[in-house]
Amino acid sequence: MSIRKGQVNALKRIVCGIIALLLISSMFGVFAENTDEELAQRFASAVTMEYNGKTYRLRNRLETILVLGTDRRNGESGGLIGTQADFLMLIVLDDNHKTVTPIRINRDTMTQITATDLNGENPRNAIGQICLSYAYGDGEDGSCQLTAQTVSGLFFGVPIDHYYAVNMDGIATLNDAIGGVTVTLQDDFTMLDPSMAVGATVHLQGKQAEYFVRSRMEVGDGSNENRMRRQKAYMDAAKPILTGMLQNSPNSFGALYEKLEDFAVTDMAKGRIINTAVKIQRYDVLSSLASDGENREGLNGHVEFYPEEQSLRQIAVSVFFEED
Repeated sequence: MSIRKGQVNALKRIVCGIIALLLISSMFGVFAENTDEELAQRFASAVTMEYNGKTYRLRNRLETILVLGTDRRNGESGGLIGTQADFLMLIVLDDNHKTVTPIRINRDTMTQITATDLNGENPRNAIGQICLSYAYGDGEDGSCQLTAQTVSGLFFGVPIDHYYAVNMDGIATLNDAIGGVTVTLQDDFTMLDPSMAVGATVHLQGKQAEYFVRSRMEVGDGSNENRMRRQKAYMDAAKPILTGMLQNSPNSFGALYEKLEDFAVTDMAKGRIINTAVKIQRYDVLSSLASDGENREGLNGHVEFYPEEQSLRQIAVSVFFEED
């Protein structure tokens, strides 16, 4: 059963990148004393990976949260629900080292996904953009679970403990709930808002925040990489605001939760998210990571990002695995 949550989570602190990212940061923590999680952790420790001729095993006391920013598309067909995961970030909480590591995942990443027929049945493995994993689900928990499965496969079987998906329609709500965010524009948004010219420093309000973190084709070179850069800039600007809110009033995230509740789907309970937000304040949030790779034009004219396996393995070893 899906628990729709809101802002409590994202706004927390992981400055990973966008509303979803922010939302997830607070969700990071999980409680070690939970028996089910302890069992899952013992099972997860059996996961291994080969790297440079050595065998690595999954580290103990890791928690992973997949944060998704979803965007509805019109005219989709072929078993797709019309909503894709345009923003993906995997947040990794290491209770041993007391660190939080955000891993940015390009929505155009080509990898093995689960596809279905026109009726959403007969699942099969296919190679496609990772954003489509969400589209082949039900638009709720089923889509989140399919995407989590795909992300796990991308990172060599690492378990995905939790997910938090927020529709991008909630960006303006989140932004205004924290009082707005100030950024300096490196792209021209004047076709969307005349006041958002290149070089201008703008205190984003309402739709402006949505334009900044959501727009792609109408802005700059139209690439997802450019949009990911803007999402990171937004997160960097929002981080001190969210941190201050939590320090001054931990209960403030309860109000944020209520505001984003209608936009979000997650498997984490509200109380856990709030408690975790407080816990995360004691952890060190490391710089975000992202795989190297190459952009190519696919047969359908869409951009496809091919990650370098060596780069993926380096990230996995630095964050998830240790030498056996």
